[in-house]
Amino acid sequence: MRKAGLFCLLTVFVFWSCEEEPPYIKFTEKPLLDTAYLSTAPAAQDKRVLVMDVTGVRCNNCPRATKVAEDLVKQNPGRVEALALYASSPASLTRPWPDFDTLSNADATQIISSLGSVISLPIGSVDYAPDGTGNRLVAATSWPLMVQDRLKLKSIWNLELRTEWQADEDRGRLEIKAIANQDFSGSYSWVIGIVESKIIGKQSDVDAAGGYTDEYEHNHVLRKTMGSALGDAMVIPAGLNPVAGLTVEKHLYVPRRYNWKAENLSAMVWIIDNSNGQVVQVAHADF
Repeated sequence: MRKAGLFCLLTVFVFWSCEEEPPYIKFTEKPLLDTAYLSTAPAAQDKRVLVMDVTGVRCNNCPRATKVAEDLVKQNPGRVEALALYASSPASLTRPWPDFDTLSNADATQIISSLGSVISLPIGSVDYAPDGTGNRLVAATSWPLMVQDRLKLKSIWNLELRTEWQADEDRGRLEIKAIANQDFSGSYSWVIGIVESKIIGKQSDVDAAGGYTDEYEHNHVLRKTMGSALGDAMVIPAGLNPVAGLTVEKHLYVPRRYNWKAENLSAMVWIIDNSNGQVVQVAHADF
């Protein structure tokens, strides 16, 4: 009897000890959302303007255009955002320097190509809007006046962006929320960009001794878009009407790439009116 009882006990112990452990669950982690719903209609945010600086590491006049973009940000705090798109052509102005990080990428190239042809640099775009001649890629001398015109506009979308860097996972978390502040029609898309600043690299510079510097600080560099570089639709599910208070919310994780420094990363989101291809609102937040 004692031997039988002992055998049963050992059998129970063996089967119990071989059970698989359940997967680890981080109970403090909020679930990711990708949804739309109705909420209270907010007062309208000020329109914020996106200045895209199309540049190249071998373009000796490009640092001057970058300063124009940076001055516009300083002169209009909280109202203007700058984004550097490192072009891939013409190669004589954009070819990466040996032993330095390559700042051009497919997403930047796709955005630039959608705006027009690049024959020379520097050049750029303000909210993807056309100038008086219908061009959406315009010289830096045109940016200040175009920015002032765009700042006078109203946007139907309030855009909120929250960011968090999760060091234990080596990734960022984005929480994006767009809320309509009035009834609307038409459709909209948004682009989600990962941006890095304080990248030290070689840059041709007409104002530098010798015509270039190895210690140039590249800021506001588009590293990657999460989703389409040309914009993903802000989907309104069936049953929801395009009215004030309509809220579209999206959360996502951003894994760090090997050549990105987490402490210098930020996120930028801009909303595009699909009827005219122009940016109607933008938000930027550091991780």
